[in-house]
Amino acid sequence: MTRFAVFRNANVAEGLMEGSVHMGEPVECESALIRLSGTNLDTVWESLCAETILSSSDPTRVDRRIVSRTRIMRLIKEIDQLERRHARTVQIGQRNRLWDDLQAKRHELEQEQQGETL
Repeated sequence: MTRFAVFRNANVAEGLMEGSVHMGEPVECESALIRLSGTNLDTVWESLCAETILSSSDPTRVDRRIVSRTRIMRLIKEIDQLERRHARTVQIGQRNRLWDDLQAKRHELEQEQQGETL
């Protein structure tokens, strides 16, 4: 098994506040292929990053899509934590507050997922 990794610089305009290393999903060594496309080095780099980080050959707005994917992963984790806290809580006032928080996070996740597909 192997994983590809790339370093993306900060792009504040797209919401990527700091540079960081991004790793792709693990793949079998025999099937680990990256297709390079583009007419200049910038577009080739964007294509390489999109394929490595997002598993997509579409190099458009890579930083924005990375930010969206990161938000979605964070929201899924927060929703899972809220669901567990809600299930454990017995006080009705706290359960209601947690339920409201949970619904707000679910709505935020839905909005982010719709924004990602546009």
